[in-house]
Amino acid sequence: MKVAVLGCGQISPLHLENWKKIPGVEVAVVVDIDHKRAMGRQKEYGIKEISDDYTKIINRPDIDIIDVCLPTYLHHDAVIKAARAGKDIFCEKPMARTHKEATDMLKVTRECQVKLQLGFVRRFCNAWLKMQELVKSEILGPRVIWRSASANHGAPSEWFFQKDLGAGPFLDGAIHNYDFANMMFGKVKTVNSNLLTLGTKGDAFDTGIITIEYDSGHMLQMNWSWALPWLSSGDYLEDFIGEKGALLYGCHGEFNYDKNTEEVITFIGQDGKRQFFTYKTNDMFFDEIYSFYKAVKNNKAPLVGGEEGIKALEVALKVLGEL
Repeated sequence: MKVAVLGCGQISPLHLENWKKIPGVEVAVVVDIDHKRAMGRQKEYGIKEISDDYTKIINRPDIDIIDVCLPTYLHHDAVIKAARAGKDIFCEKPMARTHKEATDMLKVTRECQVKLQLGFVRRFCNAWLKMQELVKSEILGPRVIWRSASANHGAPSEWFFQKDLGAGPFLDGAIHNYDFANMMFGKVKTVNSNLLTLGTKGDAFDTGIITIEYDSGHMLQMNWSWALPWLSSGDYLEDFIGEKGALLYGCHGEFNYDKNTEEVITFIGQDGKRQFFTYKTNDMFFDEIYSFYKAVKNNKAPLVGGEEGIKALEVALKVLGEL
């Protein structure tokens, strides 16, 4: 099975190193318009060939899988061309920049009967899956509020901060939250956002407060910023609260567990009593790539496809006031 990886930016190493771990898979070529960057990936991962034209690579008969690590605004073109060439496709998140692009991608991949998996890596992370399990057990009660707050410098490339290209953190980064909340909480009821452009890196919104309510009664609250300078960072919060207590990542108290293979989620309930829930640590990026490989090899539907990509994108576009 031969793979072509399109794009040699910041996410590409996590794809290249994990494809190389799978027996019988060869990354045949990496593609980037920046020849120097492509050569760097070629040398680092022992890739035989580089190219600056993904259209030519997509149409090669020896390539089985197209792995799209390109900027968001290029996803539509690459996926459509790959589907029409009969290739199975892994595409990084977000699915596309616009709703029309995403629906076109789903339509064409279905018509061409090729597989499409989206890069929602949290669906393969044991930490997030354990949190979902605990939330669904109603250990917190019938209504849950997921609180997520962070402030940092954001992504390293300028296109992330351009409204028409990457659209900033509330599309590019927060898409993980939207997707996982869709899976954990269900159908979105209302979306409220207060966004601004605080920094000077581009014209996209880079800072804001978001509240998303779900038909199930659960809620996602976010306070995010990508406006800080490169060497600065704010505090970070990721917890889940309800009428019966709170769930926190990490071990908050005295508890013995195998620190080589396990991690912990802590429940703090009535009178400060603590319960500890362990889960096996895993490499979510490998498990994500391997899951797609197995879907292709066994001719099965990928675990997370275009439908999920569109649902998450719809939340992002509502947050941005574009839908």
